[in-house]
Amino acid sequence: MDRSARMSRYKIDGGAAETDGAGTINGWAIATMAALRKAAAFTLMVHELNPQIVSEWLAGMSLVERARTLNRIAHDLTICTREFEAATQPFKDPAIAIKRLIGLSELQHQLSAQIGHYMDGEEVKVYPINVFAQILFEKAIQYQILPFLSGAINRVKTGM
Repeated sequence: MDRSARMSRYKIDGGAAETDGAGTINGWAIATMAALRKAAAFTLMVHELNPQIVSEWLAGMSLVERARTLNRIAHDLTICTREFEAATQPFKDPAIAIKRLIGLSELQHQLSAQIGHYMDGEEVKVYPINVFAQILFEKAIQYQILPFLSGAINRVKTGM
């Protein structure tokens, strides 16, 4: 699938790809498309992941494995923030870029808190896995960063 076809699909699916009146892709769209190109080879596409799939995947792991997996997702999300720096064009709306960076920070906060509890051997006083997965997806939708979260999860799931 070429770049324009991916962009159109994500624009239709409510993704972040936007153009100005002349059809020029903004900086966020460039960053998003770079993340989507990385995710294109995965079996589960971004729109196929959901909290239930993620919670079922995590439920089959020990606490230490879960902590390690969440840490890998968190690490991958830090790499996603570099896409903002790599953007070759100015952001059409800097407020949206800031919102998305704040969202990535919020995901880091949620992930690091859960990782800490798991590393302490705590499974009772933390969010149940299904609730935690739902929180991650809700935050990603709220901050318009679902492609980043889904891409990070897919990369960790597939070992890429």
